[in-house]
Amino acid sequence: KNTEQVLSKLDSIIGNFKGAYLHYVQYIIFRDSLSNENNRKSIFKSQLKYEFEKKEAQAKAEQDKKDAISLQEKNKQGVIRNAFIVGFIFLLFIALLILRGYRNKQKANLIITRQKQDVEKAKETIEHQKKEVDEKQKDILDSIRYAKRIQQSLMMPQKHINKTLQRLMK
Repeated sequence: KNTEQVLSKLDSIIGNFKGAYLHYVQYIIFRDSLSNENNRKSIFKSQLKYEFEKKEAQAKAEQDKKDAISLQEKNKQGVIRNAFIVGFIFLLFIALLILRGYRNKQKANLIITRQKQDVEKAKETIEHQKKEVDEKQKDILDSIRYAKRIQQSLMMPQKHINKTLQRLMK
């Protein structure tokens, strides 16, 4: 391009206007082709830059989407974890209530068992005392019967007493 320009100026100085014109036309063609080439390079660079920015924007959008999904998943896992913890604490609380009730029931059963044993001992004592009273009552009744027999054997029969009393009263 520069050579054609210099040749065009030299031909024009020498007076070879036809050669100067031809060299000038070649200069314009080279200039335009170089300008077009620069324009194409510039356009190509612009297109590359646009495509790169577009891909970068897509990558950023995809990354933002992935981040949003990741954040959503993390929040979901946090909610699940928190629900699990609350459920576990609730189950632990229920288990403690059940354990407390079971221990209270064991204590109550122990008290009832002791009371039952005491009642059985008292019953045995009462039965033993009843047997003793029955035996003593039997002994007393036996003694009374024996004394009655002795008295009856020593005393006159009732008929005889009645006859004697009737005689005396007359």
